[in-house]
Amino acid sequence: RWPRAPPSAPAATASTDPTSLAHAIEWEAWTPESGSAQEPREPGTPGTLAVVGAEGPARVLQDGLAAAGYRPADVDEAQCVVYVADSAAGESDTECAVRLTADVAALVRRLAHRPAGTMLWIVTRGVRECASDAAVRQSSLWGLAGVVRAEQPDIWGGLVDLPEGSDDGMKGVRFDALK
Repeated sequence: RWPRAPPSAPAATASTDPTSLAHAIEWEAWTPESGSAQEPREPGTPGTLAVVGAEGPARVLQDGLAAAGYRPADVDEAQCVVYVADSAAGESDTECAVRLTADVAALVRRLAHRPAGTMLWIVTRGVRECASDAAVRQSSLWGLAGVVRAEQPDIWGGLVDLPEGSDDGMKGVRFDALK
């Protein structure tokens, strides 16, 4: 049991109240605006993209987005960079979290030096539902996403958490939000 604070204790202020320093990441389902265009916009907007990450899932996603009209580009030239998180076989939870976080941090450093207009998106799978060990390993990226959003708002696109599933599930992903 804690003793009560003496009546002479100063009231909490914005600078001393710890709740004023906290932030929260809230889950919000995204739906495209009604009547939004389904084709990528003109060059100079997120019509060019680079997909990086684990070979299998990243390749499936890149192929699907290319089929939808997005133009593939190198990370240094793309208007939109999508990082696809995935666990490697034989990796411990800590090793995976460190690798994923280091990969995204390196991308942030690289993109922060580019002219404005580049957006970084992070794709995880099953983290919201905590569906598997791989999802738990990817959850470190949700914390990093909040930091990137706060410290590099000019390059932050968003975080997309797909349902846990096979790589084939990425074929149907529509990134209307990239427009």
